[in-house]
Amino acid sequence: MGISRCNVNLLALCLYVVFPASFTVADGAAPSVIDDQAQAANAGITEAGQEKRYSRKVKAEFDDVFADLEFAITEKNYRITGVNSIGRAITDRGSNPFPRASVVHFCNIEAAKQILEISMDYLLLMPCRITLHEIDNGYVLIEARLLPLNDEKLRETAIGVNSLLREIVDFAAGDW
Repeated sequence: MGISRCNVNLLALCLYVVFPASFTVADGAAPSVIDDQAQAANAGITEAGQEKRYSRKVKAEFDDVFADLEFAITEKNYRITGVNSIGRAITDRGSNPFPRASVVHFCNIEAAKQILEISMDYLLLMPCRITLHEIDNGYVLIEARLLPLNDEKLRETAIGVNSLLREIVDFAAGDW
């Protein structure tokens, strides 16, 4: 039984969630505009220094933070489209207990339509994602990937979506 491309992509996603600073574009590559945006997202900033992530650390039980996150997403009129419980999957594979780590995917169809009418290149940024994972001493780190603000046609919509993402993360962190 060989390793499928899907398994390789899932492994890459898992590694990115656990070690995001390790991901860079290969030397000698000629990245496109979209590649530049992806590299900037992995690095945490764009070339203009724009914030690409919004993070909060909270001392709380993982399940409580997860429940608050789900509630906040639905209260903002977004629909959860998937949850990847990566930490549990690693533990289930027979590893030593691995810190709990999940990726929550969610979308608002109206916001998606507005963004894709600007450019289908932004499909790569969908759906919205928020990650949460256990870190030392009973803390949970919650992170949202923010939309880029460097496209004037996308800027107004991106500001609104990014504001909602920050509100969702803040609610999950207990700011309610």
